[in-house]
Amino acid sequence: MNEAWIKAASTIVAALTSAGMVAATGGAVLWARFHASQLPADQAVSAVPSHELVAVGAVALVGFVLAGIGALVGVYALDHLGRPGPRTRRGLVALMLVEIAVAIVYGRLGTIDVLLLIAAFVVAASILLLLLDDAAATNVPDEGDWLRRFGAWLWAQTFANVGTLERIRRAAAILVVALGVYLISVVDQPVWVVLWFVVLVLPIVQPWRAIYQDPARRFIGIAVLACGTAALIRFDGSLAAITAAALVLGLINLGVAQATGDRFAFYGVCVFLSVVFFGGVLSYVRSIDHPKLQAVAALLKGGAAPVCGLYVTETDSRLYLARVDVVSEAGQTHVVQHSGRMLSIPRSDVARTDLGPLQAVTRAQDRAADLRDELVGTASDAGCVPAAATGTTRATSQRALAERFQPRVIVDRNDGFWPVSALTMFKLRDRDQPACVQVNANECAAVTRPSQLPWNGGAGTWLDYPGLDTSKAAQHRDMIGALGSADPTNTNHEYFFVTGGHGAPTTIQYWFYYEFNYQELGVAGSRFPALAGFHEGDWESVDVLLSRSGKPVYLWTARHNAGRPFAWGEPALEHTGDHVTVHAAKGSHADYESCGEKHRQELGAGVLNDTVTCAAANQLAFAPETTPMSDLAYAPWACWEGRLGSARPRPGFDVTQYYFSQGPQSPLWQQKLGRTFTPCARVPKPPARPPVGEEVTDEATASALRAGGGQLRHAFDTCAAWNQPPANGVYAVACNQPQLTGFFASGLEQPGGLGIAIGRPGAAVSTTLPALYRHATPEPLDGLQVTAARPTTATVYAACYSGSQPIEATFTDVPLDPQHPLVLKTDPQSWTLSAGTGGPSVSAAPKHAARCDSR
Repeated sequence: MNEAWIKAASTIVAALTSAGMVAATGGAVLWARFHASQLPADQAVSAVPSHELVAVGAVALVGFVLAGIGALVGVYALDHLGRPGPRTRRGLVALMLVEIAVAIVYGRLGTIDVLLLIAAFVVAASILLLLLDDAAATNVPDEGDWLRRFGAWLWAQTFANVGTLERIRRAAAILVVALGVYLISVVDQPVWVVLWFVVLVLPIVQPWRAIYQDPARRFIGIAVLACGTAALIRFDGSLAAITAAALVLGLINLGVAQATGDRFAFYGVCVFLSVVFFGGVLSYVRSIDHPKLQAVAALLKGGAAPVCGLYVTETDSRLYLARVDVVSEAGQTHVVQHSGRMLSIPRSDVARTDLGPLQAVTRAQDRAADLRDELVGTASDAGCVPAAATGTTRATSQRALAERFQPRVIVDRNDGFWPVSALTMFKLRDRDQPACVQVNANECAAVTRPSQLPWNGGAGTWLDYPGLDTSKAAQHRDMIGALGSADPTNTNHEYFFVTGGHGAPTTIQYWFYYEFNYQELGVAGSRFPALAGFHEGDWESVDVLLSRSGKPVYLWTARHNAGRPFAWGEPALEHTGDHVTVHAAKGSHADYESCGEKHRQELGAGVLNDTVTCAAANQLAFAPETTPMSDLAYAPWACWEGRLGSARPRPGFDVTQYYFSQGPQSPLWQQKLGRTFTPCARVPKPPARPPVGEEVTDEATASALRAGGGQLRHAFDTCAAWNQPPANGVYAVACNQPQLTGFFASGLEQPGGLGIAIGRPGAAVSTTLPALYRHATPEPLDGLQVTAARPTTATVYAACYSGSQPIEATFTDVPLDPQHPLVLKTDPQSWTLSAGTGGPSVSAAPKHAARCDSR
């Protein structure tokens, strides 16, 4: 064995036996674990004896010690002299790539994400190798410090030995790269990054025919690495930190190889130690991202009550354990921020202890109670810590009314999102990042509970979820993590808000919070695997209007910043007792009365049409009996005026409003029911808002909010409000405005005796007020008959579809006579309501000259 190997071996042995390095790693891992678990980390680590620090560090590093030995053998096989040549560079880049791949595999990612990330890093490593080879081939003067040498190398790579015009072009390319890095730092949509790169970077740096020549290769490589680095830092800070550690260690190894020349020993030891040190960094970051602790229970001497909690450490004289506050909201538990506290027990007082495995903090605390029961031999309802606070509900008259008419909601089973508690947004985590309030372009304040939001105010700010706001998969993964379950039947939740009453009609608003919104795209009935309409947070609603005596009269279904009115008794609605069934469109969650494809007109050609599943196997139904509800009047977050989802500035051309959407405001800032209501205005901050719970504000605040809340009557009390094309099929309405006005003046109790009806002769006809006809599938409007019980006039509106184009016509001042029923007839140029030969006849021109679709 030569002298170099002797030196290397002795150094490695010294490193392996260095308790200081191993203990430091153990201390860092424990500190990260305690800190992320909301415990006082400094106190906890200071109590841990040195031998335990060494043990924790050894467990964290043992695998990387073996990997370091393997790396040492590998680099020796590549070049037994450890010279800074091409083989050494390739070996170090390969080592960095393996380290990063290990970090990716250990992350909480799906298989596809892992493969894509590793592929991206392989590309980045290849580019890095090219740049390192270019740097090695460039002659740089040896004078001066490293900064001057780096500057000389950079000049040689970019501006040396070229003309003025080429220097200007290369300087412009550098500015474009900088612009791209900035865009990635503030824009979430990858499509714009790709567009920027293709359209701007490549043409500026070199003509297309010279794209693979050396200068262009350098620019493109630098641009790709710069943009990739910005994206990694933006969207996965933990992996960015691990990557930075691997890169820095690799460059240190390369620098040692450069400095030591043909002496392998120092280079080999540096490679070995770099792998071990990388293991420490990875263990530290993993402990921050996914902290785990052990449960502990202790049986005390002298008949004292047993104790239990989270294990911290044990010394010769004392047992240290900790407790945290665990809260339960919408059926899920989490640790209250900064709630951890430590306690210790003299070893002399302990008769026996039991330890559980490393597991998530909330589970460990639950397991501690089980360990205690096992120690004493009997089960107990008492926990190791105070019972978890729960989101209470209040037995109010408003709740009883809301439960009576609570709708049955059907969601597409393949949607990926369903109505959940709004408190989910405060429990979202993407790696170690929670949701935060974006106050300006550079500052986002973390928010983990609703009481951290101001009671009122916040206009112009938004709650930014930690996941990518154009990724359905990322948002779904974060939602499942926050809920703690992928089972919709155990995590569904709804909200209600009751206004009016006290001798007047009562409005019941039902609100559904979906964590993410996306829109499937298609053309003329064909659906493509393309999505748009991305926004975090999605509030949809269905509202019921009751008469003065409490009878349901009207229904309102919200959809895409608008909605449609329905009469409670019309056949188009599906009822189960007092509960109406509403269907949520896949992705957009707009509410409809039936299934099928639903027309939207924003972009035409059916591009943005909603899809509502009709297949029973794909329908996920939430029954009123099993869906918990909370009263918005008591919600601690309901009056915050910011947007409950990302509202980043988007590119300015009009079509982008359908691809990128802003997150919604709270339902109490969406009270637009025929007119705008602002219930939160002038309502003072409640005297207290507990940090947990769905219904936490006081009764006076709730009463004030109900008093200023939206009244649904304004969405129904004019004939014009009913004159809107249907979402699909055909629709017609006959309305007399004085009759409708009198009906509302009576508190929806006295419809009058006009007896206006509309429908097919010989079939059951609608006698609602106004009289309505709906059919969910295409059919001719011809033959619809309008009648009245006594002479009067009415406005008649009818609509159908020709492809994706709505065809509609309005007849005003139509005379109605019991003796002369009017029959509708359509042709592309003119629609008529006629009583036949010798009878009255009224004509109206449709807005578009086309024939209605037939079956």
